[in-house]
Amino acid sequence: MEAKLLWSLLTVGLVSSMMGMGTFAYFSDTETSSGNTMAAGILNLIVGGRDPWPADVPFVNIADLKPSYTRVNSTDLMIQNNPGKLYKRISGIVCGQGVSSEPEVLEENGQPKYDIDKYTWFDLGVRGQTYIPDNALTVADIADKYIYLGCFQPNVPINVTQSFHLWTDVTNWAQGDSCRFVEEYLLQQTNDTSIPSPCFNDCHACLASKGIRVVSYLQGKRWDNSPVRPGRSTPNQALAFETNQNENNFFSLGFSNATTGAAWIIIEFNYPVINDIGEDVRVVEDTWGGPGSYPAETADVYASKDMVDWRYLGIARNLNYSGSLNNTITNFDLGAVGLDWAKYFKVVDTTDKNVFVKPEHRDGGPSTADGFDLNAILAIQDCREPVC
Repeated sequence: MEAKLLWSLLTVGLVSSMMGMGTFAYFSDTETSSGNTMAAGILNLIVGGRDPWPADVPFVNIADLKPSYTRVNSTDLMIQNNPGKLYKRISGIVCGQGVSSEPEVLEENGQPKYDIDKYTWFDLGVRGQTYIPDNALTVADIADKYIYLGCFQPNVPINVTQSFHLWTDVTNWAQGDSCRFVEEYLLQQTNDTSIPSPCFNDCHACLASKGIRVVSYLQGKRWDNSPVRPGRSTPNQALAFETNQNENNFFSLGFSNATTGAAWIIIEFNYPVINDIGEDVRVVEDTWGGPGSYPAETADVYASKDMVDWRYLGIARNLNYSGSLNNTITNFDLGAVGLDWAKYFKVVDTTDKNVFVKPEHRDGGPSTADGFDLNAILAIQDCREPVC
């Protein structure tokens, strides 16, 4: 009896299971297309409206270079179909005597010299924006290095202007000399992370103009004619912009007076500061505490290309605070004084000692006044490289 019952239960379970297998269903749909394609994109550079550019036709053909004369080469480029990152390079420079003249032979006196690439300034601009300014680098300086021009959208004209001019003091030894070189444009797709080597300026299109050297200086005295504190007396502290409250961040000019003469500093920039639309140069001064916290400190500011012809830019004051309450700024326009660029800047203290009436500002107090506190001189007009 027990055996029969067990068999009956197993039979019912098996039948129930088999019946359950047939009760599940799913919805579905199928869509089909034909004629699908897969094709590679196009990244192509057109130079001067020609594609391809004949390899035996030079991009650059500069003739009749003379001291103080500028020769300009203009090339129109366009990228096809897709945006791309663009580089240019001058490489394989080979210079020679070329055609010798009597003045050249006499000056060389049996010792030929023809390396004019080391005595020829190279300037570069893209779409009217200065990348390498005048009187900054020679052809030899940029030789064999890829110069990044930026990332550009397709089907938009890209005008590249490069100029070549001999130094003004080049003499007869350069007559008739010539150089041959290879000019190359390299186009990469935008997501290509590889960097051509060697790459000029760390592959930044724009040269950052900044103060790199204190040419000379004369520090004045404090209000009580004592020496300026050592922490404020290092001229190189005026080469880098700092924002926190630390007297090691600036150089105190000291007061100009009849006994010691004018208190001043001259700073040289690595690359010329370019005159552009608006203001071009910023003088940063340290006065801590915000407006009205300290008497007026002033300085006359000058700019020059050669430290011979100085142009007066105006007065720097400690009135206009920047983002913090530690630094004041005064901006100047090079174009207002007829300069298209400048490489040297002079700051001369003109602070009036008579405005320091509080005892803590004079007479040996802890904050004894010491004239204009120069934090830095900055170039405002930075070139902006094109981005995709």
